[in-house]
Amino acid sequence: MTLNEIIKGCQNYDKKCQFELVNKYSGYLKTICRAYAHDEATAKDMVQESFMVILTKIEAYKPIGSFEGWMRTVTVNCALNWLRKRKLIKKTDLMAVRDDKMEPKIYNELSKEDVLKIIQALPDMHRLVFSLIVLEGYTHKEVGKELGIKEATSRSHFLRARRKLQEKLNLKKIKLHIAI
Repeated sequence: MTLNEIIKGCQNYDKKCQFELVNKYSGYLKTICRAYAHDEATAKDMVQESFMVILTKIEAYKPIGSFEGWMRTVTVNCALNWLRKRKLIKKTDLMAVRDDKMEPKIYNELSKEDVLKIIQALPDMHRLVFSLIVLEGYTHKEVGKELGIKEATSRSHFLRARRKLQEKLNLKKIKLHIAI
C-alpha cells in the first residue's frame, strides 16, 4: 500500500489504513518523542497522543509539504502539550553558562540509542529547549514564545543542556576508551 493510499484511507476512516499508518510511522514518531520525554513510557504516551491527533486531523492534511514533516510538527506540538498538561514546562530564569569545547571524535563511537539516552537524562527544561533548537530548528525567540520563557532563558537552558551533554559525552568517551 502506498503512502497516498494510506493517507486517503485514513481520511475515509479506513481502520486497515489507520493500522498501516501507525505500523509504518510509530518508530519515527517515537524517536521524535524520546527527545522530549524523560523515559520510554512517557515517549510511548506522547506517540499515542500524537497518533490520536494525526488520525483526527488527517482530513485537513493537504499534500503541499511532506507528510512526514506534517506528522513531525503535530508530534512536537503534542509532546509539548503533553508536558504542559502535566506542568512539566515551567517558567524559570537561569544564569548563562560558559561554553566548552568537545572533541567530535566521540560521535563516531556512539549509537543513536546512546545519544537519545543521554538527551533523555537532561533536566526537563534543558531537554525541551535543546530538542526544539537542535532537532526541530526553532530559534531562541520561537522557543521562548512556545514555552513562555524569555529568549535569554532559552539560551541559558540551551547552553546548560549542551554543557551537560558535553560532560556526559566526555565521560562516555573515557568509558569507551577504557573498554577498548
